[in-house]
Amino acid sequence: MRLLLKPWFAVVVLLAAVAISAFTIGPWWPARGDRTAVVLHLALHGNTYKRRTAISAMFRLSGSPAILTISAAPAPEASPTSVSLIADVGWDVVPMPSRKGAPLSGDEGLMSPALTTGGIAIANEAGRSPRGSFRMRIRALSDTPATITATISEPGGNGYLFGVPVLWIIIAAGVAYIGLTVVLLRRQYPPNPPLARLRHEYE
Repeated sequence: MRLLLKPWFAVVVLLAAVAISAFTIGPWWPARGDRTAVVLHLALHGNTYKRRTAISAMFRLSGSPAILTISAAPAPEASPTSVSLIADVGWDVVPMPSRKGAPLSGDEGLMSPALTTGGIAIANEAGRSPRGSFRMRIRALSDTPATITATISEPGGNGYLFGVPVLWIIIAAGVAYIGLTVVLLRRQYPPNPPLARLRHEYE
């Protein structure tokens, strides 16, 4: 345990913390690219004014910021004279098993030419990103045959490691390191009894 008190060991710990922070936040981190958790397609054909539903297979989220993107595209059988597409899409991210909590839900409208929602952050009432096993459900209708695609992705790197902010990991490790060194120093240099007695008498 005396290794913790060596000055060079403190330098090594500091360099390791800097390296972890740099490689998880910097653009050179190999896992920087987004991880696609699930992609769900829903085909609207026939009576497209009737709301239809699609449910995904089970997938996992790590607790990193989860982003939902919904897009629509006219189906091949759509009328070539159609100049617009209007769709209404509802979505649910349901925890598995469902008794673990209420689903996260929303409703999005899409209209030509903007047939994508952009990124939608998925978070609970406390603002926390979901973690665990889930299924996604989308419900949609449109004014013409179309294909609705919903994708949930998590950013790789971006300051997170196993769903935990790297900054908090470094702070926790630093506090633990300081605490251990203080304890070891107190054991190595116990209080001087005469000085302790004098301090007590003075107080």
